[in-house]
Amino acid sequence: MARLAALTALILALTGCVTAEPFLSKDTRLNNGKEYRPQIGGEFKKPEGKGPFPAVIILQSCGGTTPSLYDWANQFNRWGYASFLVKSLEARGMQTCQKPFSRELMYMDVASDAIGALEYLSRKPEIDPKQIAVIGFSLGAGAINSYILPKEKSVSNDLDFAAAISFYQGCRKPMRALAHYPVLQVTASLDHAHHPTCSNYKIDWSRSDISKYLGRLTVVSYQDAHHAFDDTKMYSMKEDIGGNTMLYDYKAHQDSILRVKEFLKGALKH
Repeated sequence: MARLAALTALILALTGCVTAEPFLSKDTRLNNGKEYRPQIGGEFKKPEGKGPFPAVIILQSCGGTTPSLYDWANQFNRWGYASFLVKSLEARGMQTCQKPFSRELMYMDVASDAIGALEYLSRKPEIDPKQIAVIGFSLGAGAINSYILPKEKSVSNDLDFAAAISFYQGCRKPMRALAHYPVLQVTASLDHAHHPTCSNYKIDWSRSDISKYLGRLTVVSYQDAHHAFDDTKMYSMKEDIGGNTMLYDYKAHQDSILRVKEFLKGALKH
């Protein structure tokens, strides 16, 4: 079954109009004393037509570029959105997260890549720069929740994400971005490290400075589902580098597709 899912994702990726489009991360590094912005790989795919299209930036999990990410990209195209799969791990010499693993550093790097992707896509004539969402899974969701949502603005008043979606990650920081765009947090009850902070978020932050924006936050929780429940490779229980127990759940996966579709329909205009 896992091989069939992988083959299906590969066929779908190859039959669409997919182009490899490198871009510069927003992050700056030093090389021989000079600042530079790392080049990141991206895979761009859009529906037929000239657009301009709304778009969804896809951020990897520690599993890297999995067949499930191609499945999501193809879903977005079928719904009328362009997709841009960001290959943060490959740009740093990895296929998956490796030990020693600095979670916070990787969150920062992936968040910088997401903002670089936003800037890159906003300049493409076939993309509507005001209608670009970001979705992240585990590692990518950590980048969103820890370094994108805590800021009211990611770039400027003229350029920012139009929506954000995070799958199975903790909600431990204030989501100040709710002042400007809606957020969907998708959690699983057996993902014990992350689920409680998201399922109780509106209660925990009800008296904070973001309380008036909590109506823009949607939290979807799947009972008896695990971390990475939408990853079609996880047909047997495994543990990732962060100690999260992963297992595929067909019902939760299929329902999450519908929830994301409904959320994007309300968040992005096309």
